[in-house]
Amino acid sequence: MGTRKKAPFTAGQFVFGKVRGFRAWPGRLINELGSAYNVYFYGTCDYAKVPKNKIFDFAKTCKRYGKVHDRNSKVCRSFQEAMSQIQKAVSQPSLDFGYFTMVAHLEQNCGESDSDSDSDSGTLDLSGAELKGKLVPFRHIVADSDTDTEMSSEPKKTPNSQ
Repeated sequence: MGTRKKAPFTAGQFVFGKVRGFRAWPGRLINELGSAYNVYFYGTCDYAKVPKNKIFDFAKTCKRYGKVHDRNSKVCRSFQEAMSQIQKAVSQPSLDFGYFTMVAHLEQNCGESDSDSDSDSGTLDLSGAELKGKLVPFRHIVADSDTDTEMSSEPKKTPNSQ
C-alpha cells in the first residue's frame, strides 16, 4: 500500500485550514511560506500561518469539515456564516472583497512574498480586482490559539476607495 501525495495548493485556492485549538475553518490561501501557507479565514476575517499538513481542499472535504455539529452554539452560528461567505466567494471569486483586501494589506506591509521559489504560489496580482471602496476588519493570529495574544488592525481602505 503506497501513500498518496497531496497535490500542491496555489494562492487563491479555497480550503479548510486547521489551527490548533479550533475546528477546521473555511478559508482561502493567500501565499506560500515555505512549509506553511498564509490563510484568510471567512466569517472572522482573520488570517494565520497554517502548516501544509493542516490545509484541506475545500471541494474535496466540504462534506467532512463543513458539517454543523451543535446548532445552538455561538460557534455554530459563526461557522454557518463562514460557510455562507465561502460559498458566495466560490461562486464569484473575483468579488471576494475581504480576501482581496487582506492580500493588498499583506503586500503593503510585507513587500515581496516570503516564498523561497519564484513560482505562481506567491501572492496574487490584484491588478484586475475591483474592490470599490469596501472596508473589511481583520485580525492576524500571531500566537498559539490557546493564548490571547493577537494584533488588531483597523479596517483599511481599499486601493480604489476615495
